[in-house]
Amino acid sequence: MEENRTWDLSNIVKDTSIEGLTKELELSFTKVQSVIEELRENQKGIGANQLIKHLMELEDVAEEIYNIAAYSYCKYVSDTTTDESQALIALYSKCRNKGDEILESTLNQILGNIVLEQPSISENPEMKEYRHLLERASESLPFILSPVEEEIITEKDANGISAMHELYQSWMGSQMIDVEIDGEKKSISANQAFSLLMADKREIRESVSEAYFGTFARDKDPSVNNKHKSNARIIEYVLMSYRIRPGSGPVSERYKVICDVLTFPLICLTFSTAV
Repeated sequence: MEENRTWDLSNIVKDTSIEGLTKELELSFTKVQSVIEELRENQKGIGANQLIKHLMELEDVAEEIYNIAAYSYCKYVSDTTTDESQALIALYSKCRNKGDEILESTLNQILGNIVLEQPSISENPEMKEYRHLLERASESLPFILSPVEEEIITEKDANGISAMHELYQSWMGSQMIDVEIDGEKKSISANQAFSLLMADKREIRESVSEAYFGTFARDKDPSVNNKHKSNARIIEYVLMSYRIRPGSGPVSERYKVICDVLTFPLICLTFSTAV
């Protein structure tokens, strides 16, 4: 990639290696969970000063998680063809999913309960910087799901439409496209080619456009590896759907038969394409 299209992201994280990022992220989640549990234990009758102390601690740790997410995603999109690209996008997804679960759902429930017990705490002058958090948590409290419902939503997120989107991103990131730019033939990633569709020179836009869209027109069948991933995702989704709707009776039995009919050939196909 050209020098003027690159950027240095190393200053926003402590360690740029995959191992270092993973270790740092796990440590941040441990610290968040610790603060959340301490806040949960002390929520009854908590004072404004103590609540502010907990929220400030959460802000510091949340910043660490957001920095890892920003680094992982920006590093991934800068070059999706490197060996570490899939590990980077997986880290970003973990930051987003687990971060939302802890810093949104769990925290909102605790703060909502605090406001429910002490409505006047929102009006405390010392809470001015965090009043919006308390108001939002109070408004969302009636709509917070039970632990079982949260588990179902999390599983749907992991194996539902977002999983297929991640599979698409993974496939897109692995594609290399042969283009000719200013008389020079080169092989670039699909993401780089996409950015060149808006190049200043008309000749470059035409050349890259023909190569970019022509590649997808010719490559209608995904690679064997991605077929295997896709089939595995479908199996996970079908089995998950049956677990969510176990029940009993004619409809459930019919649904179970459909799941069995769909799953068995997919399992066979998965193993055959993986060989």
